[in-house]
Amino acid sequence: AGADSRTLLREVAHRVVATGYTIGNIDATIIAQQPKMAPHIPQMVSRIAEDLGVSPQQVNIKAKTNEKLGFLGREEGMAAEAVAMLIRAAEPG
Repeated sequence: AGADSRTLLREVAHRVVATGYTIGNIDATIIAQQPKMAPHIPQMVSRIAEDLGVSPQQVNIKAKTNEKLGFLGREEGMAAEAVAMLIRAAEPG
């Protein structure tokens, strides 16, 4: 069995804070022909926000297909891209 992704995400959030940053926002895109992701996105946003300790308004998830092109379009896999904006915590003084 592999590692639990939610445990890994919580560890990343802890390390971000420990190094003097806060999470500004998360923007992610899921690329897959199937299954249709739209019904799952609200729960995904909620869980990711919970694991990162941020508001759900700071998490954006979009889904798209690969227009039946390549291995993604042939439903041989899925892909995801994510970008996080990190904000340096204010220094005292």
